[in-house]
Amino acid sequence: MPSLFNRSRAALFVLALLPAPLATFAHADALVPVARVKIDQATLIKVPVGVHTLVVGNPAIADVTLLKRINTMVITGKSYGETNVIALDDQGNQIATSEIEVNQALHNKLLLQNGLARMTYYCNPHCQPTVTIGDAQAFNQNIDSQIAQHNADSSGNSTSQTSATQNAH
Repeated sequence: MPSLFNRSRAALFVLALLPAPLATFAHADALVPVARVKIDQATLIKVPVGVHTLVVGNPAIADVTLLKRINTMVITGKSYGETNVIALDDQGNQIATSEIEVNQALHNKLLLQNGLARMTYYCNPHCQPTVTIGDAQAFNQNIDSQIAQHNADSSGNSTSQTSATQNAH
């Protein structure tokens, strides 16, 4: 019959073989030291049992949502940079803390630099302009207005449709 020591050593060996995110999920009494997330993307991180509140140092960099029933937080990258999150119990005591790093997702992106003006395109397989922090303001405003018009057209709330309907009556 295996001893407790051998089973514990075997369990640690198995945890050592797991990829870093899975090893983090297996250890429930601390957050990851550094949570890395790409801008405009989300990631799931397990939190210790008993976490009641999450406090984010700079919510402009990352949005954090606590899913209490499954002891998990959702981190969404909002802007480039670093911040932190503090986990508190229902008495306000700090249980854990973690750093959050938000980086740029460069997969399938083409960055064009024209002097100081930068423009970003998402290419998969054809390149289309995309709104990205750090791009030229006029470039982003043009894309924003096209997205707003597209959303209005697809929801039936476009200005041209409203005008046409009013003129028909």
